[in-house]
Amino acid sequence: MWNPAISSFKMEEFKKYVKYFSGEIEKPEDDEENYQYFNWSVWEHDKVSYNDRFYLVRVGNGNTGIVMSGFIESDPFEAEDWSGKGRQTFYMDMDIETIIDTDLAPYISTAELMEKLPGFDWTGGHSGRVLDDDMAQKLEMLWAEYIYKNHNIFDNVRATHDDYYFDEVTDILADALRKQKGDTCEICGYDYKKVWGEECEEKNDILFFKPSEDIKASADDNIWKHYHCVCDNCRSNGYDALRKRLGEPKSED
Repeated sequence: MWNPAISSFKMEEFKKYVKYFSGEIEKPEDDEENYQYFNWSVWEHDKVSYNDRFYLVRVGNGNTGIVMSGFIESDPFEAEDWSGKGRQTFYMDMDIETIIDTDLAPYISTAELMEKLPGFDWTGGHSGRVLDDDMAQKLEMLWAEYIYKNHNIFDNVRATHDDYYFDEVTDILADALRKQKGDTCEICGYDYKKVWGEECEEKNDILFFKPSEDIKASADDNIWKHYHCVCDNCRSNGYDALRKRLGEPKSED
């Protein structure tokens, strides 16, 4: 949770981050750490670790909602209290995937979060709280849909997004899709659990096939059409063969 009115991370600095990640400005030569490293205090630090997912939510006044997403790239470490109150404070380093200026770009608002993911205080409270698995999966699906629908806003000073993360399927999203679509290979029908039993920990891959811009612009298109469950054996045939077999248009990439 980020409240610009009380945080040591001010709105002016946030907007510089947006410009830096969009490529509009370069990191100042006289400030080796500026824009390069990003960390945040984490309340439930004993429940999180390296490579966990994070979302930063702007709270307080103004255009509140999700302004950042990415992955935690360190274990918790203790450091000086950012507020100056001398509290015991733990931080985690963050690898930023997406950053959005909610004053300029479409975004997932606090109201939408409260409507679609009730049962969690999206308006404030301690920063660095952990969602349960079910809510985390719902948030990941909401986020994937948002990125897909608003892809045209990125790579500028309103919002920036790393396509690598868009093309890759996070473990949280994969689990959510398996819950909805099952874990059977869409090409050959192989299912680990049907063969080896419910205790089997192996899973087929959930792959995302990024369509061209004209496909995304069509009225009947949605992101969920482009996720497919594929076993390791079928995956070895390569993406072009998989696209053809699954009815996905050839990528422009």
